[in-house]
Amino acid sequence: METAINAPVEREGSRMIIRRWLKHAGHAVSSNEPVVELETDKVMLEVAAPAAGRLEIGLAEGAEIEPGQWLGRIVATSTPVFSAASAGHFTPPAEAAGDVPRTKARIPHDPERLRLAEHLHQSLNSAPHVTAIFDVDFGAVLAHRASRPSHLRLTAYVAVAAAKAMQAVPQINGRWSTNDFEVFEDINLGLGVALDDGGLAVPVIHHAQQLSLLEMAACINELQQRARAGTLVPHDLRGGTFTISNYGMFGATLATPIVIHRSQVAILGVGALQKRVVACQSNGEDSVQIRPRAYVSLTIDHRAIHGSQASVWLARFSQVLEQWPAEE
Repeated sequence: METAINAPVEREGSRMIIRRWLKHAGHAVSSNEPVVELETDKVMLEVAAPAAGRLEIGLAEGAEIEPGQWLGRIVATSTPVFSAASAGHFTPPAEAAGDVPRTKARIPHDPERLRLAEHLHQSLNSAPHVTAIFDVDFGAVLAHRASRPSHLRLTAYVAVAAAKAMQAVPQINGRWSTNDFEVFEDINLGLGVALDDGGLAVPVIHHAQQLSLLEMAACINELQQRARAGTLVPHDLRGGTFTISNYGMFGATLATPIVIHRSQVAILGVGALQKRVVACQSNGEDSVQIRPRAYVSLTIDHRAIHGSQASVWLARFSQVLEQWPAEE
């Protein structure tokens, strides 16, 4: 006997997607146990199993659905069904007291961390990630910055270079969906900001393609200060088309961040600036020099972006930084 799992119909007219399945295919579930989580324009909904049995998943996470649409089914079994909700009195053997590690602290999950964890989990489940890495010389940027205002940080140069690199590969500034691939005209840069409580905020620099270097620096400084002060408004966190993660400010040389936001297809990571010995060539002559360099990584959603496009984008991004004009 089979029983269908359908999307609720009382939300007719609302856009819905399958956010995540709460149980894996083939797992046993009990009647009325939540099995799938749906996301609408306004709220999150849980759909419960209409009967006891084994779960068969019909549509993948991230799929857009209509009210009342078939999502999967419950197949009845001839053996009793036990699940996490109904078998809590069973215990794999009890551990001896000496085998249990001592707890130093138990920290409740705050809503922001849970939301971030869910986005990360869904991103990894839905998008195949590929990362390209370049080694960038920041000598020209540092020379330019030396005679500029003290608030002009390297992040502003990175943001301007990222906006300019979109001209080489506009698809990096896009969004993948089940029906099409949308490329945006406006470049809205999300900037990861670590908070004092260990959390993360990603305020958005809207219309970044229109900002000068000094305007970019002022916008970044303001958003970072308001993020850490907890005074961001909803507009500051919406509409991002591309994200920058400056993990180098904490000393990390290289990392490969994942594309957190479903509405984006790429994220740029910037490592710590370090002086490194490199082989250089000038006028046909080889030499060994000490140069300020940093690794930059571009992680892409491979459904939307090819590896060659990531490399072309990084090449243009690197070129903008390495050839920064002294008089600009």
